[in-house]
Amino acid sequence: MLIRLAIAEAIAAGTIRVQYRRWATRRVKPGTWIHTPAGLIVVDAITECDPDSLTDDDARAAGESSISALRKGFRGADGDPVWRVDVSFGGGEAGGRPDRGGEAGGRPDRGGEAGGRPDRGGEAGGRPDRGGKAGGRPDRGGEAGGRPDRGEVPRVGLRADDDLSDDDVAALTTKLDRMDKRADSPWAWRTLELIRDHPAVLAADLGAVLGLERDVFKPRVRRLKALGLTESLKVGYQLSLRGEKLLDIRRSDR
Repeated sequence: MLIRLAIAEAIAAGTIRVQYRRWATRRVKPGTWIHTPAGLIVVDAITECDPDSLTDDDARAAGESSISALRKGFRGADGDPVWRVDVSFGGGEAGGRPDRGGEAGGRPDRGGEAGGRPDRGGEAGGRPDRGGKAGGRPDRGGEAGGRPDRGEVPRVGLRADDDLSDDDVAALTTKLDRMDKRADSPWAWRTLELIRDHPAVLAADLGAVLGLERDVFKPRVRRLKALGLTESLKVGYQLSLRGEKLLDIRRSDR
């Protein structure tokens, strides 16, 4: 479930307690936690409602200017059910990106020192061993000290490599532009921006923003992951250091 930043901030402030969504099937349940840049939002209740009974007052309570604006934001088919989602603020530091274990607002350390480069199981600040000997070459699933499986090691190394040369930027830009040109509608750059703005959100919800089914969206994200631009989380995705740097460079060049 995606929540715009302005709405998330209002939920954090306690001025908004309800949202409305049009989904073919219910996508959240009471107790669901939603990561937003404003902090964590918790779903308190979800009930199906009659869309024809909604008024301007209902829309304003959900942060929209009018019932027309609320309905304009509905996705899915016209005949799909409309759901009332009662929400509240679940904590986290407003304005900061969820850190998933590091300091609030900072990049997650995943086991290393807060704010430092993740060690993912090796010595803090040292090269990750990811299952082999500390400081040694990662084996990632083989025997300790054994040979890596080839598929994951280069990809993980790419994710942490944000020292992009002009040639690196040009090559990545060419690949992403080619992905966009070959598709029915552009998706590659938009997907990176979507993941940057909405980390740790369900793939089905992210795909819905682009008008893509989950089974279409997820393989496309895997193509971005193969370039070292995204990372999978327990729920959803986040940009890698490499992906963040690429978008920063693209934004500065515009």
